Amino acid sequence: AIAKLMTETLHFILMAYMVSKYLTSIPIHKIFLKPALSCLLMYIGIHFLYQWNLIYLIPISVFVYIFSLGVIRGYSRKEIEFIKDLYRRMFLNNKFLRTYRSKNY
Repeated sequence: AIAKLMTETLHFILMAYMVSKYLTSIPIHKIFLKPALSCLLMYIGIHFLYQWNLIYLIPISVFVYIFSLGVIRGYSRKEIEFIKDLYRRMFLNNKFLRTYRSKNY
């Protein structure tokens, strides 16, 4: 897992450099700062609750990450509208759920 994380980090740095050099400037600090802060808060939460069972720890960690990203306004308006639209399509119209129902009903 550590090797994968290091490889992906290096890949991100190299791709950001190439895009910034040849295409357009990327404000990496704006893109990277909020998710990194949310990851740090999630790590702190996991560190204090590490003795808990993974069945409880994983959902709590997910909640802490999503909640902290929301509190520090890590989601753009466009992303929030996309999630709302996706939710409406999937659950309120019921078209998405009908696709996966059995043919016998």
